[in-house]
Amino acid sequence: MSRKMKAVHGVIGGIIVFFLGLGGYTIHKFNQLPQNTPKNYRFNGNKNRPLVVCVGDSNTQGSLAFNYVEELPKLLPSNKFEFVNAGINGDLAYNVLERIDEIVACQPDYIILMIGSNDIIATLNKLNEMRYERKKHLPIKPNVEWFISNLTEVIQVLKTRTQAKIALVSIPVISEDLLSEPFQRSIKYSEEIRELANREGITYLPLNEQQVEYLLKHHKQPGEPYDSSLLVYFLPAFKHYVLKKSWDDISAERGLSLTVDTVHQNSKAARMLEQLVLSFLEH
Repeated sequence: MSRKMKAVHGVIGGIIVFFLGLGGYTIHKFNQLPQNTPKNYRFNGNKNRPLVVCVGDSNTQGSLAFNYVEELPKLLPSNKFEFVNAGINGDLAYNVLERIDEIVACQPDYIILMIGSNDIIATLNKLNEMRYERKKHLPIKPNVEWFISNLTEVIQVLKTRTQAKIALVSIPVISEDLLSEPFQRSIKYSEEIRELANREGITYLPLNEQQVEYLLKHHKQPGEPYDSSLLVYFLPAFKHYVLKKSWDDISAERGLSLTVDTVHQNSKAARMLEQLVLSFLEH
């Protein structure tokens, strides 16, 4: 091989390594847990303020879109509450039940529980089902009855083992195509969540209903459909962490109203959630 060809191969190899490094950095960032996890609270948290634990999936963890938990303290009088982020990317209600002990151990005064997006996404096609069964170690095929069963058990454990006031949040919209199956399932599952909150005598926060109403008023059809490709999540994260674009700019580039990628929330959607949570905490 000539010296020139070796140089070309070296440059190409360097470029490949560079982009692999950027990809690895992106994956590291969107998997990174927040600082205020339940574990960190138990060891280092301020125990002199009322504790709010926000429980959920990636829309709570906040590394794949706007972090509403991070914003809540800024909207309240200084040092009024201590906030813990108990969100884990990709979690279903079953996974929350599996890690319920770490939430109970914090002995929160308030719990914000928003879970169910992945319970829906796991049912949308066979590939999604297989991904979730493998990655999240699901014992059965996901379905709405199993979701409600797990969520009921989560609530009953929290009611029994803590003194917390509990708010159950309906599921953020999935896709912005109002006629699509993912969107309609977010409505159906949210109706089940509302009925569960009534049965258990806990507060219900109607996020799904507010988002649906907003899209009906402000969004043109056909809206952006849900896409099951993992690139749909990776590309916005790459733009945010590597190219330093805001989540809202990324959302606007795709012509989306409430989401970054049809699943994760932009700031407008997060503001809706924040106001619901604030009304619960200040009631």
